[in-house]
Amino acid sequence: MKRWKDSDGTSHLQPPSAPGTLVLTIGIYAVGYHKYNWVHPDHLHTHIEYNKKFRPGRALVVDGVVCNEGYLGAEAVTAWLEAHPEVTGMDEPTYATLPYR
Repeated sequence: MKRWKDSDGTSHLQPPSAPGTLVLTIGIYAVGYHKYNWVHPDHLHTHIEYNKKFRPGRALVVDGVVCNEGYLGAEAVTAWLEAHPEVTGMDEPTYATLPYR
């Protein structure tokens, strides 16, 4: 099992995820910088809502589907995804990337 700490310093044990269960989310900023997460399906709704509320300018792509265009717009998000296959084609890890960024 993997250990991680959340923002208040609480330590948690994370069991490994079954292959094919984690969801790739990519947050793309208007300047082109990005963050990615491998999210457990049980956390996906909260992860999406958090990003819409607290990261409104950042585009959010969930398993290739644009959930929020942010300040970029649909065309810019599509262009970014096409230009960065190394991000969209990553192999799924064994563990979710907790805490999510």
